[in-house]
Amino acid sequence: MSDKCEAMNYCPVYKMYDCLSSSEAGKHLLNARKEILMAVKSLIEKEIERTEKAGKSKTAKKVKIS
Repeated sequence: MSDKCEAMNYCPVYKMYDCLSSSEAGKHLLNARKEILMAVKSLIEKEIERTEKAGKSKTAKKVKIS
């Protein structure tokens, strides 16, 4: 089995792309792929910032181990 076929069986994004690629909606999504990627990138960056801020607010405590 080729890598492409194996990916289609396991990857939900690839399955969605395969189903939509021949439809009108799929054509619009393909044309908008850069915008979609930029939106996902923005969401990831925002979550990274939130996680970093949450980590900075906590201070480390010295724990004595006997």
